[in-house]
Amino acid sequence: MELRKKTESGIKWSIIDQLFRIVITLVISFFLARLIMPSEFGLFALVTIAIGFLNIFKDFGFGAALIQKQNLEKSEIDSIFWLNNGIGFLLGTIIFFSAPLIGAFYEEPKLILLTQAMSVIFFIGSFGLVPDALIAKNIDFKSFFFRNIANNVISGAIAVFMAYKGYGVWALVFQSLFSTIIGVFISFKMVQWRPSFQFSKESSVPFLKFSMPLLGENSINYWVRNIDNILVGKILGEQSLGYYSKAYSLMLLPVRQISGSITRVMFPSFSLIKNDKQKVWHNYSELLSITAFITFPLMAVLYIFGGEIILFMYGKDWVESISIFKGLCFLGAIQSLGVYCGSIFSSQGRTYLQFKLGLFLKPLMISGIVFGLYWNGIDGLIIGYTLTSCIAFGIESFFITKILDQKPIEMLKSFYKEFLITSVLMIGFLIVEKYFALHIILKMLTILLIGGSLYFFLSMKLKVRGVLFVKQKYDGFKKNN
Repeated sequence: MELRKKTESGIKWSIIDQLFRIVITLVISFFLARLIMPSEFGLFALVTIAIGFLNIFKDFGFGAALIQKQNLEKSEIDSIFWLNNGIGFLLGTIIFFSAPLIGAFYEEPKLILLTQAMSVIFFIGSFGLVPDALIAKNIDFKSFFFRNIANNVISGAIAVFMAYKGYGVWALVFQSLFSTIIGVFISFKMVQWRPSFQFSKESSVPFLKFSMPLLGENSINYWVRNIDNILVGKILGEQSLGYYSKAYSLMLLPVRQISGSITRVMFPSFSLIKNDKQKVWHNYSELLSITAFITFPLMAVLYIFGGEIILFMYGKDWVESISIFKGLCFLGAIQSLGVYCGSIFSSQGRTYLQFKLGLFLKPLMISGIVFGLYWNGIDGLIIGYTLTSCIAFGIESFFITKILDQKPIEMLKSFYKEFLITSVLMIGFLIVEKYFALHIILKMLTILLIGGSLYFFLSMKLKVRGVLFVKQKYDGFKKNN
């Protein structure tokens, strides 16, 4: 019961954290999109893509290893701290001296100095790994909330000020730099642990055994997550990449904040009950249902209002992002569920199995992205990405049910009701919209009021776990107040 309360508190604060982050990010994006040109956003995206692969090695899977291991010794924490800092310094040096190669690959000289500036973030960011892992291990996401609020507001204000002064893409670079510095400083203030000048090779070996397969999985996963950006930037240019990356980040913002906020809590929580597979499955399947209950209709709403959202947030210069944004909403619905798979593999100590699956699934997804792009440009890329993501999620789900001693059909039962209700309502609205030219106000009222009411009504009738969970929490709140 204590673990459940701690987990629910962690999820509550994590969601509050992410909701505030969404608001702050949207406000900052609202101003930056009007002060910085799409091509400059594309330049920044090229830099982050170029150094993104090495960013995986900055963590090296040590954060997850610290969270998963019980009864940590101080010597173990210190050893991981110094080992990770050494890796961060090495990676920063590699990026700095590789900058001319990156500029030559994309045939863009501006990338050289931008990449060298971003290399500093690697070394600074490595200092924050251990304190962040200790905060997460204790499921103390209230502390994360206050840290992230200060971090996002300060770094965002710096970016907007620099963009207003005409610094262009450098406003985005300094936003990342100050965000990293502030995050590390506040994280250290929030933990009692302080590093000692000690390093033990023996203490590091168990963490390496856990983290190496996870590192391999993340390395493969990087290419899936970024091959689209790499190819769009290389083949179609930085302006097209600016449109695509901005649409993708806006679509992914609610998905990442909802699913991501819960994932941060559930991995340490699953690790604490890892030996009770029935309990892990119950919590996991409930989590899928609650997430689907929220994200499926949310993605449908984003699809329907895609044009209005892009024009309001970014202005008329970003009209090319509208069709991209709407197409990516289907992918977002799949990713909102698939993001939890890693928590099960890691908490159950099955990172090697996850890595082996990745050797097959990730090249499959990369193939879908590549063939889709060459077949029909960005639209084809989105179709290929979405279809292969569905296949990958299905296969990973099959192995998760085996690990947790469940039948594969049980996975589908966790979210099929939410999918059916959302699909029926969305098809109905698209039919109405096709035959009736709805004013934007009427459109909003129809979707948010009538559609929302029908969604809740049907969810209650079909006893969807997500709406029952919300009702339970609401009844508890009324009783206590």
